[in-house]
Amino acid sequence: MKYFVSVGGNELEVGVRERPGGGYVASIAGVDRRVDVTERSKTDLTLRVDARVLDWVVSTQAPDLSVAGSGARLDARVESARARALEGMRSGGRKNDDGKVKSPMPGKVVKLLVAEGDSVSEGAPVVVVEAMKMENELAAPKSGTVTRVYVAEGDTVESAAPLLTIA
Repeated sequence: MKYFVSVGGNELEVGVRERPGGGYVASIAGVDRRVDVTERSKTDLTLRVDARVLDWVVSTQAPDLSVAGSGARLDARVESARARALEGMRSGGRKNDDGKVKSPMPGKVVKLLVAEGDSVSEGAPVVVVEAMKMENELAAPKSGTVTRVYVAEGDTVESAAPLLTIA
């Protein structure tokens, strides 16, 4: 599973996978770390990262976490790739300030609801992408004219692939 961890304005991509014998491997900036977690309560954790032991108290719920331990306090935002993609679908692409509608996750373009030159209103449906066996209607991030369509019906797209631009 992939996570995005934001601390102090910096974002790290962290890959986490289970080890066959228990515990986890966390890949941070291409470096694998062995991680074992002992949960004493929902908010009281002991983590062993490689040979280092960390005792943490978590005082808020994900995705925004406040963690204290080893004489320090840390505020972080932790989002899974899945949660981020689902939020992108819920927002219908409206988070893009540049007028681009991007695919919130890998999928297939099922239907284009607009063509180049069409006028659209903010929030109007513009494209339907099928992902995870669900059809997701994406909306215009702003009012304007469709200046470019990057895909055709039936195209397979990756996450964050531009689908069309509205100016």
